[in-house]
Formats: sequence, C-alpha cells, structure tokens
Amino acid sequence: MRNYFTKEGFEASKGVVDFRRFVAEENVQGLKEYMRQHLSGSDYEALLQQNS
Repeated sequence: MRNYFTKEGFEASKGVVDFRRFVAEENVQGLKEYMRQHLSGSDYEALLQQNS
C-alpha cells in the first residue's frame, strides 16, 4: 500500500479510507473519534449499532 500511496500522491490518496485511517491514527485520533466528528449524530449511532 505504501508503494501505491507514494506513486499516486497525496491528492489521489486522501480519499482512500485506509489512508485516512492511517493519517488519523498517526495523529492519535482513532477511527471512532474521527467518525463521531464527521457523521451526523444519527449516522454515528447507526455505525455503533453495526459494530456492536
């Protein structure tokens, strides 16, 4: 994956979920916290229900 992201560059990679997860975790922000900040309250609750 590193080779892919290096080859494609930042602009092409920033929409890829795995890349976004990596960046968030590097910034000490877990996926749940990121999703909580970027989803509506009801969508976040639905996500939590799916992962229960």
